[in-house]
Amino acid sequence: DEGSGPVLLLLHGSPLWSFMYRDVVERLRDRYRCIAVDLPGLGLSTAPLVMGRAFSRHAALFEAFVRHLRIDDFALAVHATAGPSGLLMATRMPGRIRALILSNTFAWSLLDVPVMRRFVGIVSSRLFGWINVRFNLLARITARFGSRARVTTAAERAAILEPYRDVATGRHLQNTLLSI
Repeated sequence: DEGSGPVLLLLHGSPLWSFMYRDVVERLRDRYRCIAVDLPGLGLSTAPLVMGRAFSRHAALFEAFVRHLRIDDFALAVHATAGPSGLLMATRMPGRIRALILSNTFAWSLLDVPVMRRFVGIVSSRLFGWINVRFNLLARITARFGSRARVTTAAERAAILEPYRDVATGRHLQNTLLSI
């Protein structure tokens, strides 16, 4: 939560965390109040994971967060798997949302698209889950190739991976993928 001015609420997708918005916040905090939120259980969040219906549950959590901070007028930016939750929240709070910023996201069931159905089948398999948890695969891929705008530095990759270093967090991330 940095800056002052109109509120910009930034929601990330899996396996990222609010760190992905560091450059955005740095550039906009002179003109906007930038609030970057970690999805429950990801990044620096210590919220417990609850399996199933993650999109609607996250939308309800984001709504509660906005109400708790008494934010009545804001721009909402969503990336990747935060899209469905953020868009659901936006439909429930239309009077508060000034603008929507969508980045690499979707607003339909992943299972309706054949290639995505196969992808979901792969990432939810036991073998992929074991590999992902043991070797932190998705977080490593994201840290290495997640930015097309520029090459991430070794320090940035380390920061992206830091919350996912231990096996328990890797299990949590894998469960987050399964709960979508």
